[in-house]
Amino acid sequence: MSWVYFVALWVVGGVLSWIALRDSVLMRSLWFELTGLALLFVLAGFYGASAMEGVGDPAAAIFAVISILASIVPGVPFVAHVFADLFLRAVREMAGDSHLKVHPTYDKADAAVHHQDYARAERLYKKSAAEHPDDPVVHRRLATLYLCWDRPRNAVEELRHVYRLVPGTEDKYLVAFECAEILETRLRDLPAAIAEIEAALAEHPDHPAADFARERLTRLRERMDKETAPPTQDAPK
Repeated sequence: MSWVYFVALWVVGGVLSWIALRDSVLMRSLWFELTGLALLFVLAGFYGASAMEGVGDPAAAIFAVISILASIVPGVPFVAHVFADLFLRAVREMAGDSHLKVHPTYDKADAAVHHQDYARAERLYKKSAAEHPDDPVVHRRLATLYLCWDRPRNAVEELRHVYRLVPGTEDKYLVAFECAEILETRLRDLPAAIAEIEAALAEHPDHPAADFARERLTRLRERMDKETAPPTQDAPK
């Protein structure tokens, strides 16, 4: 009978771990996580009891222990995911911070970027953005992805999302400066770069970063004047 529990543990543990590794929407449900965990523990308990039943010599006991450990291997990723999620839920409750979010797709998306699988990374980041529309972090990561992917215009759009979502004025200025840098150096669009900084300056004219913004605007305008000025002609001799 013990082999039935062994097979059940492998099948149930494998399926639950497959769901966890695919970052299924089911893993957002505390009920699903606790039910799966309880099922694994019950099956492990039945298998452990049946495997150890009638064991008399040390060799048989060692074999039984090894088989018990082997039976739980497929379920380890699921169990690890559940305990990590329970820990983070507890931290959020103790901190009283309803804005602390968990983004399980980040590690997978970051790994996809590292392996230059940009299409998969984009899908994962956009999935997270859809689930957490008020979080600037995922848009920041999308912007970084698009810069790696040589899609600077998309990067600018994502940074504009970041600008709208970040609460701090200094952070907004930093994002505006980054947008302007991309527009100036990657897209060669000086009017758009100027407009980006002008918008931040108009919204927050009294912040300490405003002085730097004015200096940068002066430099950009001077450059644009030089590039748009008509060519000078040599005076006739």
